[in-house]
Amino acid sequence: MAILSWTPSPAAVPVAVSASWDTQQRPSYNPNAPRKLKPIPNLEVKPSPAITLPTRTDPSVFDILKQRPAREVTPVKVDSDETYLGYERWLPSAPKVEKPRSVFNAATLAYVGDCIYELYARRHFLYPPLSIEEYNDHVTSVVRCEAQDALLLDLLNDSFLSNTERDVLRWGKNINSAKTKTKKRAGAAVYNRASSLETLIGYLYLTNVNRLEKLMQRLGFSTGASAETILKEMNDSGNFSTYDPYESNLHKLTAFLSIQAPPSGFGTGSIGQEPNQAYGLALCRGDVSSQDCETCVVEAGTEIRKRCPYNKGAIIWYDNCLFKYSNQDFFGHIDNGNTFYMWNLNNVSEPQDFNHKTKQLLTELANEAYANPKLYAAGETEFYGSEKLYGLTQCTKDLSASDCKKCLNGIINELPSCCDGKQGGRVVGGSCNFRYEIYPFLNSL
Repeated sequence: MAILSWTPSPAAVPVAVSASWDTQQRPSYNPNAPRKLKPIPNLEVKPSPAITLPTRTDPSVFDILKQRPAREVTPVKVDSDETYLGYERWLPSAPKVEKPRSVFNAATLAYVGDCIYELYARRHFLYPPLSIEEYNDHVTSVVRCEAQDALLLDLLNDSFLSNTERDVLRWGKNINSAKTKTKKRAGAAVYNRASSLETLIGYLYLTNVNRLEKLMQRLGFSTGASAETILKEMNDSGNFSTYDPYESNLHKLTAFLSIQAPPSGFGTGSIGQEPNQAYGLALCRGDVSSQDCETCVVEAGTEIRKRCPYNKGAIIWYDNCLFKYSNQDFFGHIDNGNTFYMWNLNNVSEPQDFNHKTKQLLTELANEAYANPKLYAAGETEFYGSEKLYGLTQCTKDLSASDCKKCLNGIINELPSCCDGKQGGRVVGGSCNFRYEIYPFLNSL
């Protein structure tokens, strides 16, 4: 602190003036600061005993994922194939549990089932591509407990479920849960039935994934690996509006092909008159039975109309069949505009020799296919000693034999771009396709 003094001249009235100011900066006034309290007289304060608190360190997400349950679940050996078409299944593998109800409670299985159900819902609306807002709206509409309840009630009306599965539903229905906004909105009965469906899904996920696939398909979800169904709008096809004559013709054409194609594995048709005429084609894989062909064509016809409701032309591929329609006459013409590749993620140890062997096999099968009235051929060859390579070639039967050979030679030449050194692969087009694998994938040869 500094002090300033000032003394006036003798003629002036004798006055002494002094002033001071603070040179140390002080903190601003805080009304919430603790105040100094006056000590209370005669108050004896005893010191508290020292307490040692354990130091808490929150685990990282990596440590949490590494944690194992105290009680190990004994895996059960199953005979089901854990791959789909030679590729890894799209669902994460679950530990197979022989008796989940003795290991987990219903709430745990419902918790897992809720996740699996939403995963199916998200994949179901993956094609055709949507904006994130539309995608979220579609998924939300089917994961609501009201939607799950409606699906379950429909499921209970037939004999699809086994007695064991119905027992799991009753078990899951009795889950005690706290009151939530969802439960309050939908009502306890609807909420509990939805929880029972999630419990069943979680139960099947741990015990039988194949049965889970059938259940989700019965509920209306698309199943199998994401590569199983490939959908594409045909070029320059245009759109039609609701109640357009083309819509009625397309509906009749879809029903017609589902009847015509299964007996021989192939069918074509045309319904209506120009400019509303609809042309369609359905082809089943050469080794597929008539019953499986019919199942695939019916599902393909339904799915393509659902996913492309107003397109005048579209094509959809399944593992067992393809379904194609357009407002333009495409019969007898090679379709080079609708082609895609698929390949196994695993590489072979000697790619150069393997590529040569693959092309050699597919070329031989192409020569057999165009000479076969079914325009289909399948076969195998040895490589790496006792190991075998399996292949398939096929054309739509609206093509001539020469055009079939031309189409197959064209896609076989795409092998280096498609599947260089891969253990399996496919080139699939609107008029022909081939496939090769290092494991048998056909129903019969």
